[in-house]
Amino acid sequence: SLLTTNSIFNNQIEVYTYQYFKEKILEDYEAAKRYKIEHFLLTIEIESKVDRLDTLRKFIAQVLKANTRKTDVVTEGMNSNTFCLLVPFTDKEQIEILRQKLLNAISGHQASEKLEALLSINIRTSGLKEACVEHRIIGEDDA
Repeated sequence: SLLTTNSIFNNQIEVYTYQYFKEKILEDYEAAKRYKIEHFLLTIEIESKVDRLDTLRKFIAQVLKANTRKTDVVTEGMNSNTFCLLVPFTDKEQIEILRQKLLNAISGHQASEKLEALLSINIRTSGLKEACVEHRIIGEDDA
């Protein structure tokens, strides 16, 4: 059951909250198991020497949303320098293409040129089972 609108969406950076992510990933994990479909999680980690992390987060969120499908869900990560991207109905080849596309979109953006020396982006791919364990949604015994 989803929470109230205020607790599922961060209006400042215009992405879903980490609380929503935890509910959504569990739903997706159960559906993926039931229907034997592939879902992936991309974790976008930002290392920055920029003081204005809120501006940087909004920029990264906009790039992520502009380069993903309507069925993909962009959320905040566990801490302020991560984002999570739930990508349903995707195989390993497509997820790698998307990962590269996002890296190129962020690093190729004109705003990134100014930030290049101050910004490091890492995009990790994981299956939903591993992601659910990593984010403590399910225990390793339940996986």
